[in-house]
Amino acid sequence: MSHSRIDYEQQFLLTYTCAKHMKLRDNNTSQQLYSFSEK
Repeated sequence: MSHSRIDYEQQFLLTYTCAKHMKLRDNNTSQQLYSFSEK
């Protein structure tokens, strides 16, 4: 479970970082990524 959680946290950070960068390019895409990371 620990390994699974680590992967989830890394994926969350990647998604969050991606959303921040995408927000500069496409606000709609960042909204979708943010919603996905919230779930």
